[in-house]
Amino acid sequence: MTDQYASFFKCFSAPSRNRIVQTLAQQGELSVEDLSSRVGLKEPTVSRHLQLLALHGIVRFRPAHPVRYYALNEGFVAEKVAEFLEFIGAAADGSRSNTGPEFSATRRNPSPSAASKKGTDTARASSRRQGRASRGT
Repeated sequence: MTDQYASFFKCFSAPSRNRIVQTLAQQGELSVEDLSSRVGLKEPTVSRHLQLLALHGIVRFRPAHPVRYYALNEGFVAEKVAEFLEFIGAAADGSRSNTGPEFSATRRNPSPSAASKKGTDTARASSRRQGRASRGT
């Protein structure tokens, strides 16, 4: 089950694919040629990225001979992200089920006491280095 999520999210690891996904989200359905000119990549490169994204269900295509039109599969992506959040124990609405408010507050915005403790630790380490330097060690 975790491999499924890893391969899905790995699709978003390339900045080029992110630009393609973002462009499709903003512009709607586009051909490889249109996408290529909008994201600044060559058509074969865009085509390979789209092939991978389509394989994972992130984009869908509509054949209109001789061109294929690609679009973001928004419903699938939203569903997959919601499944992943459920899998890791987080609620889809952004609330955290397994962590208390002290964890999220500390991680995002350290409290003044945490910041002053860090400053104290840094000062202690600095004074230790100075002491060793004066002793010649």
